[in-house]
Amino acid sequence: MTKSRINEQAWLDHYEQCLKERVSITGYAKKTGINVSSFHSAVKRLRTRGLVPDTNTQERFVKVIHPYAQPNASFKMTLPSGMLVELDHITLDAQCVQFIQALERR
Repeated sequence: MTKSRINEQAWLDHYEQCLKERVSITGYAKKTGINVSSFHSAVKRLRTRGLVPDTNTQERFVKVIHPYAQPNASFKMTLPSGMLVELDHITLDAQCVQFIQALERR
C-alpha cells in the first residue's frame, strides 16, 4: 500500500469517526487537534474520489404541501380592539386554521 493510500485511509477513518460523533468537520478537527483546513481539504478529496457522499448535492429542505393546504387564500379578522387583520395570498394549512378558530373562540 502506498503512502498516499495510507494517508487517504487515515483521513477516511477520521471522517467516519466525525460522522459517528455527529459533529461538524471543523468541530472534530479542533477536538482532535487536526488542522481544520487540512481536514476540509482531505474530505474534499475523498468526495472527489467518491469515497464519501457529496453533501452539497443533497437538498437540505424539502417543500411539503399539507393535504389540507389552500394556497392563495385570503383571511380577514377583526380583533377585539377593533383592529382589522387582513392577509392575502397566504396558504391556510391545518395549523393556521386551528389558530384562527382558537382566536375566534376568544
